Amino acid sequence: MSINYQDALAMAEEWISAFNDRQLDVLMDHYAATIEFSSPRVAQVHQATQGEYGDASGTLIGVDALRRYFGLALKNVSNLRLELIQVLLSGTAPDGCSQIAVVYKRETGAVAAEVMALRPDRRVQRAVVFYGPGGM
Repeated sequence: MSINYQDALAMAEEWISAFNDRQLDVLMDHYAATIEFSSPRVAQVHQATQGEYGDASGTLIGVDALRRYFGLALKNVSNLRLELIQVLLSGTAPDGCSQIAVVYKRETGAVAAEVMALRPDRRVQRAVVFYGPGGM
């Protein structure tokens, strides 16, 4: 069943607020235990921390790996601030996940989009992050 726009917007607003308020537990409640999270920044963090955080592939598997990654960002980026620009809907994937894109602006001014596949319980099963110019 596809998510409607109002529910997607409410989810995105809560997700953005969790980042801005540095509420790691609230943020992680949005993700499934088996989350697959892909971002070029994951590989950058892996390299910058000499393999302590992130993954060379750019993909994290599992909520524990994602919690460590987000925890590091919340700790080290003191001015981290996201501003919601738009929520986009794509319908339901063959696996039953609703697909949405959360487009936001970072504290740097760079624009990013996180494309999320939401399970029926509204937890993110898969996420892929895209960055505009200057976002990397």
